[in-house]
Amino acid sequence: MTIFGVAGCTALIFFGFAMIDSLKDTANIQQNEIHNYKVVAILDEKAQDKDFETYDEKIKDYNHLAIRNESASLEKDGTELDISIVIPENNKEFKDFVNLRKDKKNPIDLEESGAVITENASNILKIKENDKIKVRVDGKEIEVKVGAIAENYVSDYLYLSKKTYEDLSKDKLGLNANYIDGDPKEIIDDFEDEDVVMAVINTSKAYASMDALLANLNLVIIVITLISSVLASVVLYNITCLLYTSPSPRDKRQS
Repeated sequence: MTIFGVAGCTALIFFGFAMIDSLKDTANIQQNEIHNYKVVAILDEKAQDKDFETYDEKIKDYNHLAIRNESASLEKDGTELDISIVIPENNKEFKDFVNLRKDKKNPIDLEESGAVITENASNILKIKENDKIKVRVDGKEIEVKVGAIAENYVSDYLYLSKKTYEDLSKDKLGLNANYIDGDPKEIIDDFEDEDVVMAVINTSKAYASMDALLANLNLVIIVITLISSVLASVVLYNITCLLYTSPSPRDKRQS
């Protein structure tokens, strides 16, 4: 029982430190190392041409990337997962907005890979490199071969190159969103009243909410770690007291 008590307390302490280390800076890495844009503008594909012309003229003042952005549900072996599908218009410019990588030393080229799924999605759905998955994009179901699995911490994504999509769908890519880099407040003020814009998403607010959530979770983990440390000290103290107060075999013989 003594061994189990000490081992249990030690395991809880290591668990606490491991959780703190694994959660530390995840939102910061996602925002500043993986995603290099501040705003996503979702466009109304049914808007009038003149509205698109006004929007296109205004967005020239910002560093931006046109994309196809859709929500989809992937399913494999009875497991379903909601995922965002992103197809950039320009793969070279895409690298300035999304840093696809297996880790810091192993970047991923979307043009070469064709289709890249993020790590959490691949783990949940048990998808490996070279597996084939079916997805629906712009009303068309296509089967894509996963060329790489990318590091990611917030949400789940499937990235497709423009060439891969157009080759498989036999259709031209239709764009319905923009990644925009710059001051979020200025961008939102400029675009939220445009008729062609359905929504303007400030990604920094989402990351701020995640930071707050992780900060609260860190507090819980710290409390667990401290309680485990105290419990371990109590167990060791009781063991020490028992060793000193228990009569030795010699004392038993003398009595």
